[in-house]
Amino acid sequence: MNFLGWFITAFAVLMFTIPWLINKRPIKQPMDYHPLVIWLLLNFGLAAVNAANGLWAAAIVGMITNGLVAVYSVRGARW
Repeated sequence: MNFLGWFITAFAVLMFTIPWLINKRPIKQPMDYHPLVIWLLLNFGLAAVNAANGLWAAAIVGMITNGLVAVYSVRGARW
């Protein structure tokens, strides 16, 4: 019964707040690469730690993944 009460409460809150939060006059937003840079730096740090500990396979997979994420993120932001 408690789960049902929380579900109904959350559903009611979402039903009232979602229309209020929708952007009524959408404009083209400038490209923001800050989150991408932070994400890539964090993952580069993990790959560097893997390389320092001799886990070369994990370091290489991390760097390849970072490269793919960067390419697809920049490509997707420019569309």
